[in-house]
Amino acid sequence: MRINHIKTPVGNWAQAGLGSHSYSFSEKVNTKEEQSSQTKVVENTKEEHPTTEKDEIVNIQEVNEVSKSDSESEVEANDFELPDSTQLPDEVHKLAPEELKPLLNFFKDENKDIALLSCLTSLSSIFPNVSVIHRNDLYYPNLYLLVIGKAASGKGNILVGKKIIRDLLEELKTKNPDFHIAGNISSSKMIQRLAGSGESGNLIIETEADTISQNFKSEWGNFSSILRTSFHHEEASIDRVGLKEKLSQNPKLSLAIAGTPLQLIPLIGTPENGLYSRMMFYNIKKSGWIDDDEEETYDAQEEEMARLNKLFLDLNSSVNSIARRMKLSRVQKKLLNDNLKKAFEYLVEAGLESEDTVKRLGAILVRIFTIYTILEIKDELTEDKSEFDCSENAFNFGLSLFPFLLKSSIESANVFQHSQRKSKTSLNDTQKQILEALPASFSNKEGVEIVTKKLDLSESSANKAFKMLKDKNFLRKKGASYEKVKRATS
Repeated sequence: MRINHIKTPVGNWAQAGLGSHSYSFSEKVNTKEEQSSQTKVVENTKEEHPTTEKDEIVNIQEVNEVSKSDSESEVEANDFELPDSTQLPDEVHKLAPEELKPLLNFFKDENKDIALLSCLTSLSSIFPNVSVIHRNDLYYPNLYLLVIGKAASGKGNILVGKKIIRDLLEELKTKNPDFHIAGNISSSKMIQRLAGSGESGNLIIETEADTISQNFKSEWGNFSSILRTSFHHEEASIDRVGLKEKLSQNPKLSLAIAGTPLQLIPLIGTPENGLYSRMMFYNIKKSGWIDDDEEETYDAQEEEMARLNKLFLDLNSSVNSIARRMKLSRVQKKLLNDNLKKAFEYLVEAGLESEDTVKRLGAILVRIFTIYTILEIKDELTEDKSEFDCSENAFNFGLSLFPFLLKSSIESANVFQHSQRKSKTSLNDTQKQILEALPASFSNKEGVEIVTKKLDLSESSANKAFKMLKDKNFLRKKGASYEKVKRATS
């Protein structure tokens, strides 16, 4: 699996591996001679004088010349490839924020991936005074995460992110009771919470997606619109009969939801819905039996949770004491653009309809850069430091995560489409009972009488069932009568 990077390594982070030619976790990146040559280019410019914007441009030109001379005969090609699996390899976890690694070590395989992504999502909600500019738009760190899996597949690990800020949540209840939004809330109340929290932002973490989708099902268009505009921190208002509700002018919402595909369909709709491309997805594959560990680690894990809770309680206060902005260097911006562009071209050539996902993944990645950098330079964020640079480690981690997020999004689209097709042709238990109770052909009146007497359902429920069975092609309507379609009922 290759992660595509620009051909011109610049800065110390190139020596870590992610700046050289095309990078593969399974391949050696540079020979010693190549690393030495690259190091000299970087060190010479650093020793002569501090780097300025002008110097940075010169550095890029110098390194471009070195790269060109090394591969004059090489034809520039799109070497971007999607990984074979959505599960994050050890190499990505090794690049994760150092503060989170001790906790992540308590988890394995996909559970570790979910714990990492849920932590990033929760942390994205606690720095509302930090921003970053991407493609001339202003963003705050807020992330959306959806974890898809069967029952008892490990979806509950999405709560790890909530556990590392539980003390902060308790404190925020007194300062901003609207911050944490429970899943079992009406859409009207949801709007009020977003408006009430204002610049402080909001967080939703829910392990059962149908808790949310059931509440918003009747007003899906409204809720989808809220989430889409909130992703870009845009003002949104909703018109109702006799009432106009208005969101805050600058909503900052973080969202982490887990559920089965059928639970998530009412919430997301279809992959064509604009909300889909604003999400980070993780599709759980390994949902088999997991043996209990012989070593009991509960107490040790709780100790680590306690440490992180204290850290983020303090960090929330210190980081948000003033408005701050993270900045990417010109080189980082070019590297990010090149990766996104090559991924975009790869998908177009492959006929995969996920171009919008690639574009919005750029906004997701700069948010991840921001969260990571805050954790790494937290001691440097003093009262007089309103701007700070994106760290090299943060940038490396985000780029290493990028192809796996893209792969997960594409695979999840397939899951949604398959589940939608299945839901259109399958019956629930009540529908099966109704179909079995009905004769081969019947009038609407006869059918209603049968269903209401045999199954103790209302006339309204019977008529709704007939329509559903017709839509799923189990009944065929002829005038005022119905007849069963000859096909299997399961």
